[in-house]
Amino acid sequence: MKTNNKKGQLITIIVAVFVVAKTILNTILSGSLDIKGGLLEMIVAALLVMGLQYTNYAAAIVIGAVALAAFPANCKNLPGSLIYLMEGITDIGIAVILCIIPALKEHCSNAWNDIGSIFRN
Repeated sequence: MKTNNKKGQLITIIVAVFVVAKTILNTILSGSLDIKGGLLEMIVAALLVMGLQYTNYAAAIVIGAVALAAFPANCKNLPGSLIYLMEGITDIGIAVILCIIPALKEHCSNAWNDIGSIFRN
């Protein structure tokens, strides 16, 4: 897979694995499958790994918005929702990381019109 920065690509893979693992864990903990939420998280993970231009910012917005939307409920239902509160704080940290690490920003600079060549090295 094409990348402009190997370290940035590694960071996006770690974030993508976290996002997918978080989706699976939330499905297990809640006992129900959220198709729309799970699909959105999988799309975010795939776009990050592909390194398409500005996907790091789009992923940060999605991850951050979901975390901030759930934050009041997670604070209100403490201590029962402590794991969800910790997840939300981690999500905010990941959103910040997606925006500030130079290597990651360099990885996410593949042009959208080159999407076919991203998988060829």
